[in-house]
Amino acid sequence: DKLLPQKSRSDRAIWGAYENFDISFPDTPLVWNAIRAAGYIYTNQVSEMGNAIYCELLPAQRVDGGWPFVKPLSTTPVNVTASALLPTAYLVRELQAVRVAYGWDSNTCGISYSLVTAINNGVTYLLTQKNADGGFGEGGLSGPLETAIAYRAIQSVNAAHAARIPESA
Repeated sequence: DKLLPQKSRSDRAIWGAYENFDISFPDTPLVWNAIRAAGYIYTNQVSEMGNAIYCELLPAQRVDGGWPFVKPLSTTPVNVTASALLPTAYLVRELQAVRVAYGWDSNTCGISYSLVTAINNGVTYLLTQKNADGGFGEGGLSGPLETAIAYRAIQSVNAAHAARIPESA
């Protein structure tokens, strides 16, 4: 009940970092996860999630397969419009959960998008953030938070993915 009034748009299940801010790519999947974990279903959930996915999230995926922290605008600094590990991992995991729950793949919002392709491209981006020590992180530095979240995202798509196999195995 607290999260729904804080959506960025009335017709889309998207959230910003603060109430009624434009979309934030880590915040939206985190809210979806909270709603899903609570077993909460609201009246327009399916249509609003579809609008969010096909009109906001998939069009914002970068060429390298990742997502930035925020929706790029002409004045947005480059450091927050480039692909980043955390928003990509959160989105991969939640998009996979939505895909499984609703059986979605292709749909249009001006352009045709494939949810499966976007998820796979997200995993590909995450794998570019795997470092020599087996952990995940940007700039060649692995962190426990980034590693755990990246592994969980990859596992949500493919539990047997080689990225999850310890190097000593």
